[in-house]
Amino acid sequence: MHERRKILELVAQGKLTPEQAELLLEALQDNAPPKTDSKIAWDKATAELKTLGSQMSSVVAQSMSELRRGLETNLNNLSFREHIAASYEHEFAPTVQSLRIESQNGRIRVQQWTQPHIRIYVQADVRADEQNRAKDILTQAVQISDTDHDANIRFLDRWEGTRIHGGRIDVYMPEQIENLELETKNGSIFIDHTRADSIELDTLNGTIHIQAAHARTLRTKTQNGEIHLYDTIADFTQQLHAESKNGAIKLRGLPTFTAVHGQAKTSIGTVHVKHAGYTAYYEQEHRKNACTFKPNDDTLFSEPVTSVYLETRNGNITVQ
Repeated sequence: MHERRKILELVAQGKLTPEQAELLLEALQDNAPPKTDSKIAWDKATAELKTLGSQMSSVVAQSMSELRRGLETNLNNLSFREHIAASYEHEFAPTVQSLRIESQNGRIRVQQWTQPHIRIYVQADVRADEQNRAKDILTQAVQISDTDHDANIRFLDRWEGTRIHGGRIDVYMPEQIENLELETKNGSIFIDHTRADSIELDTLNGTIHIQAAHARTLRTKTQNGEIHLYDTIADFTQQLHAESKNGAIKLRGLPTFTAVHGQAKTSIGTVHVKHAGYTAYYEQEHRKNACTFKPNDDTLFSEPVTSVYLETRNGNITVQ
């Protein structure tokens, strides 16, 4: 009995493997006297213990093997290369009058210039070993398809497993185009002095800031971010739509040369109309979270009327 206990202790201490212990126990069994019922029960328990120990060793070994393979895979995918600043630029033919840009991550900025064509300039930080490789990856990530009239740009945040960080797209526009559509998942959109028949802006997480950009139809939407509209209504503007789920909306520069009929509402927040030439009509005077607004004297203006719709779930709305 003492020998068996000693063997089991050695297994528990890791000094014997289950296989070595099994050989020693079998040797003891060959020299052992005839077994009593208690002896048979003890041997059965010992055998079950050895089997359990063997199974546990197998499970532990398998888990360690899987963990090792997982670490090896992650180490292979882990890059210790540095971020290298890279840039890419492209110019479109003067006949292109419709531009659509979709960016996975990064801000987009649009401004007017004196040339008759559209130009884009893309900058980003790329994980690469050297400058030429970084530029090549960025070039491949800026996917362009265009015709004589339309241009579509899709900016990816990854190419061939390489992450692209801090994307920045600058767009230089001629005096006027027909359509401009911008969409980014994570990044702000800025537009300065741009004119188009239609402008549509959409970002998931980011601010939309428009300064002196005019269109017949201007639509802006963000899930999480503020919308700033400064001097965005021209005499030919027919519709302005701004919507945010979480963020304030600011409309500044209501014109005195055309009538604006607007509607503004927020679920959690307040609507402020601060313009001497306009009157706000609140649905609930004590809450002031929803109203319509229009000029004090509509008779001073002739048709057409510019329609404005402003809505946010969480945030204040300011009109002035």
